[in-house]
Amino acid sequence: MRSFYCSLVVTLLVVMVGCGESKVLVSGKVVFEDGTPIGTGQVLFNSPDYAVTGNIQPDGTYKLGERKDGDGIRPGKYTVSVVNVTKPDPTSPDPQRPNIISLTDESFSKQVDVVKSMTVDLQVPPKK
Repeated sequence: MRSFYCSLVVTLLVVMVGCGESKVLVSGKVVFEDGTPIGTGQVLFNSPDYAVTGNIQPDGTYKLGERKDGDGIRPGKYTVSVVNVTKPDPTSPDPQRPNIISLTDESFSKQVDVVKSMTVDLQVPPKK
C-alpha cells in the first residue's frame, strides 16, 4: 500500500511539473537616441498568439510580465514596440482636459528572439 501512495505522489508531481509553462525574465531600459531615459509608457512584446507588456519606470527601466511586471514571459519570437509615451500639451486651452503629445516615433519596432532570461535595451527615435 505504501508503494502505491509513493507512486501516486511521484506521478502527480511529474504531471504538475510537466503542465507548467516555462517563463523567462526579460527587462531592460528604454532611452531616446541621445541617451535620455523615456520615463513613461509601456514596452510591448507581441507575437502572433501572445502579447505582454511592461510599464516603463521614471528611470527608463522596465520588466515584462504576464500578470504583473517582472513575472516573466514565454520564450519565442517577438516584435517589440514602445507605446503610450505621451505628455500633456502645455499649450492646451483647457488644462483639465489637455491635448496629449506623443513623444516617440510610433513606427518604431524591433525583432527579438527570446530563448532565455535576457536584457533588451531599446533606443527609440523621438517623434519628428
